[in-house]
Amino acid sequence: MNAETLLSGKRVLLIDNNYLTQKAMGMIFKRKKILAFFSPTAKDALEKLETQVIDAVLLDIQLQGVIGIDFCKTIRSLYPNLPIIIITALTSADILVNTFSAGADDFVNKPPNTKILLQRLANSIARREAERHNAHLMRQLESYIPTSAINEIARPSGIQTINAALLFSDMRGFTIATFDHAVEKVFTGINEAMTMQSLIIREFGGYVDGFAGDGMLAVFDTPDGCKQACKAATKIIQMARQTKVDIWSPLPIGIGINYGEVLRGDLGSESRRAHTVIGSTVNVSARLCGVAKAMEAVCSEFVLEQVGSDFSFKQPTSVQLKGLPTPIKAYTLLVE
Repeated sequence: MNAETLLSGKRVLLIDNNYLTQKAMGMIFKRKKILAFFSPTAKDALEKLETQVIDAVLLDIQLQGVIGIDFCKTIRSLYPNLPIIIITALTSADILVNTFSAGADDFVNKPPNTKILLQRLANSIARREAERHNAHLMRQLESYIPTSAINEIARPSGIQTINAALLFSDMRGFTIATFDHAVEKVFTGINEAMTMQSLIIREFGGYVDGFAGDGMLAVFDTPDGCKQACKAATKIIQMARQTKVDIWSPLPIGIGINYGEVLRGDLGSESRRAHTVIGSTVNVSARLCGVAKAMEAVCSEFVLEQVGSDFSFKQPTSVQLKGLPTPIKAYTLLVE
């Protein structure tokens, strides 16, 4: 797409107190079907940016009454994705470096060459639009792909050994519900439960590693991962108590939390792979989930050691988990 086609219908704000510059720019923009706004002062420019939809800013850094580079920083801080092009008769290397450091996308000499002005304006707008589009795609991808997988694609690190808190949840009575209710109602109920939990997991700095039927595995891999996992579990249980769906009221969610060493990496072939965590720590979190009653979170002793006195637990019980040679202590998180 050429510059004229891309710029047609765009809304550009020129911040310049020189009447002749405004007039010349106005004629150029009118011929190219660009909707122009003019501001002679920084105050007026901020008012227009607040009240008008602006696609790009042309800023004269010799604006009367303000330091143009500082005003560029102000605009950038308020509008991080707005294209800003500096127009200036000052072309020393230091000034140009400072304008880019202030957040400008590009610059043109004053008086500007029309073709150069339009091309750089079009380039800056196209680049910012591409960034917004890519950010939107990343948000969409994060709905389907774990954050760790996206990070692995961007910066491959291979198989890693990490310490993390693992939160496993599933629904009590799910199998019975599949017999007692239409599959559409069961699917809707599970979807609402998963949506609620996923949002809370993200809120507390974790990510969903995967779903399996009515089950969900979440990973908290930050230094305070156990505390964040317990906070997430607390809020999930509080929300479950208040949530009603067609087949459950409240939501019968059980949660297991464990902490320890896991392997994180890709499993599968070139045509289909999953970036996930494996290890006994994961297995124990799933087994603890199986011990939990509806609207309970059961934690291992390893989690208790990490969170200290920040959370309250019931007296421990001794549980024999499948696959472990001896019983372990299980602690039920107290949720108000």
